[in-house]
Amino acid sequence: MQFALALFATLIALSVSAPTKDSPCEPVSVLGDFNLTKYTSHKWFIQKQQAIKYLPVNERFCVVATYDQTDATHVKVHNYANIGKVNGEVDDSDTHVKALGGICGKATSETGKLAVGPCDLSIISHFAFGPYWVVAAGDDNCVKADCPQPETYTWAFVSGGQPTIKTAGGCTPGTGVNNAGMWIFTSDSDRNQTQIDMIDAIGTQKGFDMSMLGDVVQAGCKYAPAAPNATLIAPNADTTLYKTSGDECGEATLDSKYASYAEKFAGLKEGTCASQGYTVADGSQTMKVPVLGDITIAKF
Repeated sequence: MQFALALFATLIALSVSAPTKDSPCEPVSVLGDFNLTKYTSHKWFIQKQQAIKYLPVNERFCVVATYDQTDATHVKVHNYANIGKVNGEVDDSDTHVKALGGICGKATSETGKLAVGPCDLSIISHFAFGPYWVVAAGDDNCVKADCPQPETYTWAFVSGGQPTIKTAGGCTPGTGVNNAGMWIFTSDSDRNQTQIDMIDAIGTQKGFDMSMLGDVVQAGCKYAPAAPNATLIAPNADTTLYKTSGDECGEATLDSKYASYAEKFAGLKEGTCASQGYTVADGSQTMKVPVLGDITIAKF
């Protein structure tokens, strides 16, 4: 039975959706003259975004990305969104990825391309970190694909790597965690539809299906921080997680500080296989997982 192995390979890889070698989409170019210091000098307000695993349709409210450059090639990432409505429940990356040190980004050898993932999983970044490409960026005086280096960036079009999914209107990245997503960023929360339409045209010119991006509401946002968690996880507490596939189920217990991340990004659920009707044991398997240590998987 290979299901248990597949289950926690998913946990290890954190739902990485790697691009296929034989993609029907043409390679896209990114911003060649990219300046990380200028790019991280202010907050970015998301005006349009593709629905993906960690940013579903109901999180298109008050979405903000903040980047704190820590050295010449590394940044600390903070993502913020409201759920369901303006000033609604907060989805804050510093909360749900806190156990793994938050989210970090690092510049790659190719200008305009970064890799982003959980800070504490940098030792297995080839699994946990995904591509973050600044496809185009400029200022209010230049909204086109090849703007000269501006004093500061006031808009950007970002893709979660090379698009690999062919659609009627072009191509898109995936919708998982890594190799996923498209965004239109502006430095001003106020919506400039003329500018957004021009950025849409840039993405279309480069082969992206821009119709897959939905509008984000920024009007009336207070960007209030998440409420303090009243039910903090006890030190060294454990959580049991499971995942099913057809007539098979895999179950494991791990440190609770990793549980919420595994649920949100790897598609695991809190609970047991027995609670889902899988009661016939079919052995167990122990896997050594980087950062997490030995994980014993019960199979049913």
